[in-house]
Amino acid sequence: MKKVIGVAVAASLVAGMAFAEVSVSLNSRLRSNMYHFIKNENGNKETYTFDLNNAKSHGGSGAMSDALGFKAKTDYAGVSLELTEGSIKYKNEDGDTKSVSFMKNDTKWSGWLKFSGLTLSFGQFDSRFISRYNTTMGESGLLDSDYAKYGLTSLADGDAKFLKDANNFSAVAGSRKNVLIADYTFADVAGGKLLVKAALLENNYKTPKDENDDDLKYTKAGFGFEADYQSNSVAVQGLFKKLNEDQMILGAYVEPKGLPVNAVLGFTYGSEKDKVKSAFAIDGRLQYKADALTLAGLVKYESGKADTDGAKTDTALAAGAEVSYVVNDKIGAFFDIMYINADLDDDDSGSVTGAASKIQVRPGVVFTAGKNAAITAAFQYDSYNDSDDRTTKTEYSIPVIFRVKL
Repeated sequence: MKKVIGVAVAASLVAGMAFAEVSVSLNSRLRSNMYHFIKNENGNKETYTFDLNNAKSHGGSGAMSDALGFKAKTDYAGVSLELTEGSIKYKNEDGDTKSVSFMKNDTKWSGWLKFSGLTLSFGQFDSRFISRYNTTMGESGLLDSDYAKYGLTSLADGDAKFLKDANNFSAVAGSRKNVLIADYTFADVAGGKLLVKAALLENNYKTPKDENDDDLKYTKAGFGFEADYQSNSVAVQGLFKKLNEDQMILGAYVEPKGLPVNAVLGFTYGSEKDKVKSAFAIDGRLQYKADALTLAGLVKYESGKADTDGAKTDTALAAGAEVSYVVNDKIGAFFDIMYINADLDDDDSGSVTGAASKIQVRPGVVFTAGKNAAITAAFQYDSYNDSDDRTTKTEYSIPVIFRVKL
């Protein structure tokens, strides 16, 4: 019923915008898990079957997710809205399990106005210039995870979280916040285009240390600057962000053009006074396509050191690959593999869900009914190293994900 109401509201909006280019989309997804097996260090086992609603997530399974999208634009302005529905489970006072539907906090919205070469954008949205090349053949592929986001991932817990998803200019600590971005395009610079941006980012930039002062001054937004250059031979993104008075982020990401492969090399650096002395991530991406065959690779090296006396440097590494093949217009097959080590320095400070390292393998098949309508069936196997912080030794599952986006 809620979907019908949502579509009716969208239709009424479309009818009222006779002079705008309007589009409406609906994305529906069921991320089920037909079988899930867990073996713990002590030999105990857990088995789940026919899980349709996220009783125990693994292999990309999870709660059902719907998203209603609406876009409208003219030559000088535009709006965009994507409402995402989800659900949570809880137990009441009698111990009964209940479920409540809600609009998830990853809902996107934005508006923009254009004045010749100057564009003003505002809202909660993603703003990435350099591609992550995280598009995998099937749903929830291993290369389409947080490790595909430039910046820290394994070491992004706690104080270093502000370096997560670093090249997303409109993000704060990996999350969408209210932002205001002004950008201007220079149409002819060294044979290409140069885009310069300045932004205000919703965040507690400065708060008085003594609340008893008579004169209290607050700054409620951080700021950032970005320069993006693109030509036939190269694309470059450089950014600087100050999310608060103590945090600083620098990023540089380069994508050569005209090569037989798609390739990206990225560097992210950041620090925070009295918390993170220095931290950086080096990201690499490769993607090669030859007719029906696609080969893709991901590598990420991370390093971080706390701003405390005697602190050691923590290091982490993630490397993954996917090979996929389009058999015909109805069937595709893929094979993913991923290695993650959040504790290269072997001082037990890293964390991959409590384990220092793990290896993941994920073969699967995609059955396509038509454009943006498919079923992904996979088998995912995870092997964890010995760790006092985690009881799981191995787990595997058969996730089956249904998706339609129209």
